[in-house]
Amino acid sequence: MKAAKRDFALLLLATLAMLLCLSRPAISLSRNTFRYLFVVDITQSMNTPDYHENDLPPDRLSFSKRSLSEAIRDLPCGSEAGIGLFSTKDVLLLIEPLEICAHFAAIDDAIAHIDWRMAWSADSNVERGLYGGILAAKNLAPGTNLVFMSDGEQNVRELHRPPLAKHAGTIKGHLIGVGGSIPSPIPRLDQDNRLTGFWNNGEVDEFSIGPKGLEPSARKNPDPEGIYQSSLHESNLQMLAAMSGLEYQRLESPKQFSKILQSEDLAKPRTVETDIRWLFATVSFLLIITACLVPAEAGRRDRSSGQDSSDRFPSSSSE
Repeated sequence: MKAAKRDFALLLLATLAMLLCLSRPAISLSRNTFRYLFVVDITQSMNTPDYHENDLPPDRLSFSKRSLSEAIRDLPCGSEAGIGLFSTKDVLLLIEPLEICAHFAAIDDAIAHIDWRMAWSADSNVERGLYGGILAAKNLAPGTNLVFMSDGEQNVRELHRPPLAKHAGTIKGHLIGVGGSIPSPIPRLDQDNRLTGFWNNGEVDEFSIGPKGLEPSARKNPDPEGIYQSSLHESNLQMLAAMSGLEYQRLESPKQFSKILQSEDLAKPRTVETDIRWLFATVSFLLIITACLVPAEAGRRDRSSGQDSSDRFPSSSSE
């Protein structure tokens, strides 16, 4: 009888814990959070397949998207993420920074649908794009950090440089270098994303950023009909990072990217409503397990005890 009363009490408490769980309980906790505007380069050189990590996409753009999605998922609740695109010399804002836990599905869907075919021109001026990213971040709420992801490949049509140094240090964040150091051909894709060939030297007017301005760089292959070879323009991006006050990092893996984004230098303490449903669900589960299993073990002990008593105290019988 006592066991039945105890089981009823345990199941009642388990039910109450589950009801509390369904009420979405939360407590206020102070934690480090982050607010980012992510700008992704979608020019055609980002289609170059020069990543070779197991179970990860090989092309620069897809690798960036996977790394971005996983790194945002790893950020603590209360953090905010916005998404923008770079092409030609402009930045297009897709989503203003949203709280990642409440809006992760929308953010992740926007990342999944980023495509090189969204580019509005084939030209690429990374310096102007970075400048546009800084201005976009400055137009958002204070404390927005910029993460600009690009391979640094440029096709420059103008010689007027943006005043990056004027805004140096006004926005914190990272300039992320995407791609490999070994030159690889840039795929030529049609509008159905099918490979039709590779870009050649005669179709790509490459420029690099030198200390005196934009200057033509030496071609990797002097043959204008030869296949153009693209690699991460790390020195250019490092120079742009120094000019803008951003930190340069090379994208190597989603895990490494996640660690970069959680740098304490960019963290902002914030009181966040923290979901504790897991706590009540765990309590309810343990109470149910106790109510179901302990009586069975007790019953076995009772039966064993009864058998032992019978053996120790045999009933008397006439001989």
